[in-house]
Amino acid sequence: MSHPLPAGDWKPRTVPPPPDARPVETLAACVAQWAGSAPGIDWCGPPLSGAPAAGAHEPARDCLARTEDWLAGRLAAAARRTGTPAPLPLLHDPHGQVPWRAADLLTSAAARGAQGLILETAPSHSPLAHPLQSHTPEGVHVYTPAFSGELAALLTHAMTRWTQGLPIGLMCIRVLPHTLPSPDLPRSFAAGIVRGLYLLVADAAERAVRLQLLASGASLAPALDAALVLRERHGLAVDVWSVTSYAGTLRAAQTAGTSPDAAGLAAQMAHSQGPILAVADAPRSVPETWRSLLPPTRPFETLGWDDTHPAGPVGWHGGGPAGAQRIVDRALAVCESEARHQADDRQRHWASIASTASI
Repeated sequence: MSHPLPAGDWKPRTVPPPPDARPVETLAACVAQWAGSAPGIDWCGPPLSGAPAAGAHEPARDCLARTEDWLAGRLAAAARRTGTPAPLPLLHDPHGQVPWRAADLLTSAAARGAQGLILETAPSHSPLAHPLQSHTPEGVHVYTPAFSGELAALLTHAMTRWTQGLPIGLMCIRVLPHTLPSPDLPRSFAAGIVRGLYLLVADAAERAVRLQLLASGASLAPALDAALVLRERHGLAVDVWSVTSYAGTLRAAQTAGTSPDAAGLAAQMAHSQGPILAVADAPRSVPETWRSLLPPTRPFETLGWDDTHPAGPVGWHGGGPAGAQRIVDRALAVCESEARHQADDRQRHWASIASTASI
């Protein structure tokens, strides 16, 4: 059982950390540290230090050829499995193009038993979406961790299962080019990180309206800032969930009835209260895939980087208060509707009491 962090333990990233705080790490630095200390990694692709400059792109033909060669090696290895585990195969994708250019190749290879780890380390945020963000076939797992602690949990999960001879499928992990202070995540969070969703910050305050704020990847930082504003300036109770994989959570919810280990989205949300706002470091269509899994009476709104806004499209990267303010605006809209609904219920309740008393 995981125990979320109290709301007061999270400080906005605009406030300098205390002298004894853990240093801010880039996610790429976390990968480099893990790759340097973990034994048995078959690294394919340029080293992290050899990543291309911002804005660089790999020709589609080269990307597909390189991915196809790597997957062919994974299929050949799967066909000649032995009792001794081989080094964990890792494909470094410095351009962040493999999942959307080679989605069909990944799907086909996973169905035939290919296994390995794919790390995307694009130097800048790419607005390009790929189909695996919203739907992953059997054997493919796509993650967008926000914290170094989340990334470490995913890498440890992959290496542990691999060394134990257990299948990992094709794990695609998007290593974002941003930095974010990482709280000390309890080990109990690991299962939720791998499944794709866990409660990061629980608000103990008792308020009239409670919001469930879900965010992924680079959108988690402005979501945490927005949660502070909503608590301190607007009197809302806000629980913050980290979504490491929208597609993974969707698949778990769809298979919850057949898999005892799958924690369905509806089951996790059933114990929470209030409207839900799902924010994604992806097009809005990605969190929208969850709508059909929730009760129609549960208020549910979404926000993606392609949402229209008077100031232009939402951009989670680059810092500044704009992203947080847009989350605040959307949250207030959905919570205002919930507050009106509660007021109407109270009015009907008192009207019923008055009518009964007059009889």
